[in-house]
Amino acid sequence: MSEPPPHQPLAAAEEHAAKPGLRSSARVRRRGAPSAPSSPYAHKFRLAAGVLAILAIGAIAIAIIAASAGRVTTKAWSAWKPQFNGIAGARQIAGYVSPGYRISAEQQLAVVTVSTNLDGSTLILQEGPSSSDTGVLTGGTIVYTFCGLGPDCSIPGKPSVNRLLLVRLEAFELALYSFRYLSDVQNVVSILPPAVQQGTAAAKGTTPSLSPTPPATLGKTIVAVEFNRHELQPILSDPLSDFFPSKPLALGGVPTSQAIATMDFITANQLFTPSTETGQDGTQYLVLSQLPAQ
Repeated sequence: MSEPPPHQPLAAAEEHAAKPGLRSSARVRRRGAPSAPSSPYAHKFRLAAGVLAILAIGAIAIAIIAASAGRVTTKAWSAWKPQFNGIAGARQIAGYVSPGYRISAEQQLAVVTVSTNLDGSTLILQEGPSSSDTGVLTGGTIVYTFCGLGPDCSIPGKPSVNRLLLVRLEAFELALYSFRYLSDVQNVVSILPPAVQQGTAAAKGTTPSLSPTPPATLGKTIVAVEFNRHELQPILSDPLSDFFPSKPLALGGVPTSQAIATMDFITANQLFTPSTETGQDGTQYLVLSQLPAQ
């Protein structure tokens, strides 16, 4: 009887014992194996993503700034505006603007009434330095007539350069409002309060007295100023506050130097002596005879 081959059970046992260790060792080696190399372009992608994020933030900031700027440029031209067009709107403008011009805190400079040629009842002739410059004003025209509380609609008190400047500024503001809000108006004529020269008893060779009878009127000078839309169009987009204060001039409001300079420049050649005439067919004419440049 032959003997079994030596050491076979031991070899099998060792082999069995050895297999788990080999698997474990293999697993360890697999865990420790080096990872696949990263793409050489990965850092470029990260850089590009960072740049795009910065650009997006910048675009958002620019959009916010632009929106803010848009809000500033679209602010209202004036704090108030008329509700109507045509002569009704002109009357609203006169009623709003004229109380802001005052001799004092208690007394308004002048009352302003409105007439128009929009209904065709009145034609306005503008006479220039020569007969070839005379013609009818074309387009809708609003006429603002100033009337003070003195004799013949004059302003009470002593005439002065500053007072004349004040009424011319009022005429300028009326024109700006009219052209801004009255779409059918092409011309604005303001007939200013007359400068009245008063006679005295001494001047007439008689003895002065305490009689309450007012002095006789020796003469008066009436001046009209004319504006047209074409001349004022370049400044109609500027806010009114660039030219005029928000409170009455007599109560501390001061017109800007830009308002005075612009008004002087525009009206220097647009001052007239107004008169009224009736044509042979009964048509009423407002005749504006041009005065020398001031």
